[in-house]
Amino acid sequence: MRTSAVTRPRGFTLLELMLVVFVVGLIAALAMPNLVIQDDKQKLRVSAQNLLTLMRLQEEEAILTGTQRGLRLSRHNNGGSVAIGYQWMVWSADNSLWLEAPDQMRQLQGALKGVFDLVLLIEGQPVVVAEAAGNADSGEPGSEGSGGAKTLPAPQIVIYSSGDITDFELNLLSVDAGASITLVGGYEGFSLRDDDEDAAAD
Repeated sequence: MRTSAVTRPRGFTLLELMLVVFVVGLIAALAMPNLVIQDDKQKLRVSAQNLLTLMRLQEEEAILTGTQRGLRLSRHNNGGSVAIGYQWMVWSADNSLWLEAPDQMRQLQGALKGVFDLVLLIEGQPVVVAEAAGNADSGEPGSEGSGGAKTLPAPQIVIYSSGDITDFELNLLSVDAGASITLVGGYEGFSLRDDDEDAAAD
């Protein structure tokens, strides 16, 4: 009676394991830039959506309170890197000054995350967005107005108490400049245009 030899399961050799690790590493290295780009695009979309929401809220505030609301955009140099800052403000008819908007809600000033640069058109004409000193999260510098509120430089975009809005296009570019989103405002209100999706549709 013959007895069959017991076959032991064959394991992986060191060479095979090294080959698998190399292939996995290569795939990860190729995928990483795409993940970073997608992350930049997502940050850009979130910032654009947040700014659009704030614009609509400030429009409601302007109509309800009968005051003009303004948005000023600026560039800030933070240790060699450029950040795009924003500041919401309110027009004081008594003092004929732009003042910090009352802190009735969050995010009245700060930085647009994931935004590397912007192009601003007012009534179809390009407007230079000037560089401001200091950190973008601290808002615009200004002098003290009545009641201790800061007086600020005039905004580029104004929302009037009548509901009228400065006719503008604000093109936001991602950190890698591979994505672009445009905020549009005017007679018909505010809207958001994803330039990447429009290009893909064409």
